[in-house]
Amino acid sequence: MTIVHKLSRGVVDLQLPGMGDKLDELRESISEYLSDEIELVQTNKSASLRISVPVVEKTMLFKDQEQNVAQGLVAARRLLGVGEQMIG
Repeated sequence: MTIVHKLSRGVVDLQLPGMGDKLDELRESISEYLSDEIELVQTNKSASLRISVPVVEKTMLFKDQEQNVAQGLVAARRLLGVGEQMIG
């Protein structure tokens, strides 16, 4: 499992490598972790639990988007907790 903050896309993903072709099976086994905020998506050959967050522009000053960065970190921490629960 890997957590990736896709800054310019405005999403944070908990990537599950090699699970991209098993979305239906995966959805059933992890349904308790899915919500209005956390969705399951296919990302190439992986499946990802995804939370939408504000976009962070690499060319803008940090101080001008500190709130957006903070929201991305909160989402990453949340997905980290979900990942820890999933692996028990």
